[in-house]
Amino acid sequence: MKKYVKVKDKYACSESEFINGKWKTRYFHFYCDICGVRHPDVCVNDLCEEEGFPEGDYCWNCQMSMREQGFVGKDKSTYFWREEVKEDLLNNNLYRIKLENILAPNKVHFISLILGDITKISADVIVNSANKSLLAGSGVCGAIHKAAGPKMEKECQELKKELNIKFLKIGDNIVTKAYELPAKWVIHTVGPKHDENIKHENIPLLGWCYIRLIVNADDMGAKSISFPAISTGIHNISLEESAKIVKSALLHELPKLLPITNVTEIKLVFNNSQDFSVYRKVFTEKDIIFG
Repeated sequence: MKKYVKVKDKYACSESEFINGKWKTRYFHFYCDICGVRHPDVCVNDLCEEEGFPEGDYCWNCQMSMREQGFVGKDKSTYFWREEVKEDLLNNNLYRIKLENILAPNKVHFISLILGDITKISADVIVNSANKSLLAGSGVCGAIHKAAGPKMEKECQELKKELNIKFLKIGDNIVTKAYELPAKWVIHTVGPKHDENIKHENIPLLGWCYIRLIVNADDMGAKSISFPAISTGIHNISLEESAKIVKSALLHELPKLLPITNVTEIKLVFNNSQDFSVYRKVFTEKDIIFG
């Protein structure tokens, strides 16, 4: 029987089964219908339907935002649903920088910081922070492979044979179809570990990863590209260090290279609010480009 149970003052979607004479409860991950972020152990409040929320799953943060923004009836228990409610909440999960004549003459580009699920956000190119073996793996890499379907991993292995390589080197990349993902292509790249993030021409290797991928996507004719936070997982580059490197690469180093004429939007996507907040703080700090 599916139900909602309270876990550490929050609610988790669960299902109880009677197994071997005992009740056992399994908890499920779910995607919030407002912010689209995948949440473990946190689910819709079990009183949502009674309180007037529309049918669906809402994370605790989005529930609190709806309450705090005053979308409440006179009796303080009935919640009214309007499209602008969702729009207002989503604006808290998006930060955009407009670049005019920075990456190419007479062109406008956008850098978008997005809190959400990279496998559900449309882009011509999705970047996969891959492992050297180009296997499905875990983390963001595993999630991208799972959303794309098994054919993508098969294509990765076929490309390895064609290129006669056993492992993909740091900073190198290969391109596959996107299959079930909302994109045309996936570019698979291997990011550096913390102790491998050396500088070349005064740019850290991580910065070069972002630059090369954007240039490659531009050469492919892509109009948009989505990045996860490369190397911030098991490769142990901190979020703050990553944010500073990526900001410098995109705003200072990339403009010195070839003009970017096809790609008009660079999406930096984060699957949790903490990572999003760190990047947003770094990117909102004063920069000489914007005064």
